[in-house]
Amino acid sequence: MKTNFLNFLNERLMNINDDVDLIYNDFFKNDIDKLNKTRIITPDMFEMNTLSTNYLISPLSKKTNKINPCDIIINHQNNFYNPILNKISITVNKNAINFVNYYDGKIDLAIRNLNDNKKINFKREFTESKIKGSIHHELVHWVDDTLHNNHISNKLKIASELNVRPNQSKIDLSNYEIQSQIHNIVQLKRLHEDEWDTISFDDMLKLSPLLNIINNRLSDSDNKKWKRKLLSRMFRENLLGKNMI
Repeated sequence: MKTNFLNFLNERLMNINDDVDLIYNDFFKNDIDKLNKTRIITPDMFEMNTLSTNYLISPLSKKTNKINPCDIIINHQNNFYNPILNKISITVNKNAINFVNYYDGKIDLAIRNLNDNKKINFKREFTESKIKGSIHHELVHWVDDTLHNNHISNKLKIASELNVRPNQSKIDLSNYEIQSQIHNIVQLKRLHEDEWDTISFDDMLKLSPLLNIINNRLSDSDNKKWKRKLLSRMFRENLLGKNMI
């Protein structure tokens, strides 16, 4: 019972929306707004930046920063939290940008040249809900790892020492990944509040490129386990829309 209680504490929602909004507003909002108006990506968009976690303003992030300060790199690489390098990386999809640039930065022309399966994710790449979901996801990893006995750091160190590449399905289904994925859903609900009770669970997954990719790459048996875990957490956190069960 003690272990289950501790797991429950570790899996609570983390109130860092102020930090998510801060990073989005300062480093992404202007470019996303401009892109929505012009439908063109220009070379001056999504510039690289580096800041520290002492930039963050929520009480939870301030507490975490005192224990484990990290660099936050913006639009450098992929999205990740690396406790070994003390880095949090948050970025728009660079592959998507490169693809659009092949069509002279014209996003609608690029979309027309994708097959139907890829169009679903691509249309969501440059959206407020997607980027805020990525920010929240990586910050949660940082907070979760720091305040809960470095459990992510320890797993990565062991894998590195053994020169073992973790199984992707096990990662997708792990408690620490579900913990971050649920915060992607928090951002989806914030941005789609008006329609939340009308969309299905599968339609919700399509609103997030990350969740949609996981949904498509898992085997049938793992997919069922993953959806059960997500639905259970969503129910517990009052995130389930009326049309999702």
